[in-house]
Amino acid sequence: MFNLDFNGNYILGFYDTYAAGIDHLGIKSNIYINCGVTLLNLKKLREDNKTLELFNVANTDIKLPNVDQTLLNYLLYPKIGRLPCKFGTWNFADRSDIELYLSKLRTKVPIEELEEGMKNPGVVHSVLCYPKIWSNQTITSCDNKPNCSCRKFFNIWHSFAKQTDYYEEIIKFTGTLN
Repeated sequence: MFNLDFNGNYILGFYDTYAAGIDHLGIKSNIYINCGVTLLNLKKLREDNKTLELFNVANTDIKLPNVDQTLLNYLLYPKIGRLPCKFGTWNFADRSDIELYLSKLRTKVPIEELEEGMKNPGVVHSVLCYPKIWSNQTITSCDNKPNCSCRKFFNIWHSFAKQTDYYEEIIKFTGTLN
């Protein structure tokens, strides 16, 4: 990810289906990114004085849906780019989840790229599992999906977390019991 070219963009992220979130702010964009996994071009943000603009708007009483995400999509428009799926993906359960996601995007992504990202993800953005994969609560959102990725990523998350020196702190913070 360190060597990705921003191509003049301020931010790179994964496309989100909530593009209408900035329509009411006067921007009709085909690109709207989720801010769960992003890269920021700090040099360009500073050069163009966007940092101060971000802080100024963030310190107002403006009411926005998906606050941080909508704010970044609004203020950094149109200099927003897409992260390739090989650097991370959503936790899709199966091809039908991917197809549903693609049907809601204003700008399309090749389905093959998303499927490849699911096979070998570098970063998983946990958006479909409820409760989240770092919780030890019973995963209920995908009980009816035999190929659901939530259990798989739950096990992977906990196996890596257990390798850290602060796993117990994570467990206390998240309220999990594992």
